Amino acid sequence: MSSAAPSPTLLRERALPATVPLTVVGAGLLALTAAAGEPFVALALALGGYLLAIGLPAALGASNLHRSGFVLALATLLASAAVLGIEDEPRLRLLPVAIAASLIVAFLMQLTRSDNRPQLARTIASDALGLAIIASGVSLAPVTDLHAEQAVVASAMAAIAVSALLDLLLAGPYAAWLLPGAALLGAVGAMLVGLAVAGGAPLWAYAVLGAVAAATAQATRRVLTDAALHPSPAPASAADGASSAWLTRAQASAARATVSKDSALTVAVAGLLAPGLAVFAIARLFLG
Repeated sequence: MSSAAPSPTLLRERALPATVPLTVVGAGLLALTAAAGEPFVALALALGGYLLAIGLPAALGASNLHRSGFVLALATLLASAAVLGIEDEPRLRLLPVAIAASLIVAFLMQLTRSDNRPQLARTIASDALGLAIIASGVSLAPVTDLHAEQAVVASAMAAIAVSALLDLLLAGPYAAWLLPGAALLGAVGAMLVGLAVAGGAPLWAYAVLGAVAAATAQATRRVLTDAALHPSPAPASAADGASSAWLTRAQASAARATVSKDSALTVAVAGLLAPGLAVFAIARLFLG
């Protein structure tokens, strides 16, 4: 008798820790580039966007990886130019234009396909999610110069890095505490950075910033890990005459190690970029 396949929850708990070292290293690099200025942050965020363009379509099961990858790479280029090309307020006024243009290209890419467009809704949804993450990520770039003395980016990255350690500690019956635990640790981490770097700034603002950034990053990692581990359509087998088939849980769990390794970098990068717009908004609202 074959052993029962692991549950999707167990698979996620095994895969999430693979993203922790990548998340911590990425957060540290972004914090360091913030000290060098906005162009360096924008370059680092653009690199993250291109990594998403390579890995996110495959992780989310897009049916045409090259087309989806092109759309996300184009969005990264347009969004970065939209942010860096504006020096007066409002700094993000061209960002919606860049993302809207990229979304139009995404639809055109699907309309020009010569096949029967399998998994069309899934592909469009993965493209839209990638565009949203990229748009949020590039929003971190102007925060660097607008709030240089408050170390906003460093505070957000510290919150994300510290809270990511919970992925290693909480599992099984404690997994439900990952999100609130991440928010709590993120608030503490951001407050410590704010206290050390910007002593005159209100610590409650750093607590809000850290909690939101950490919780958003944690939720993004969990959602994308679930998507990468979710059973996906398998090609039909001529032997059994089936017109379509789905991977069973046992097959999905057998492929888990490969999926988690291939997707860990994508999940980690997405977790770093996703909180960007929220960090920008909180910094503008509460830190002047």
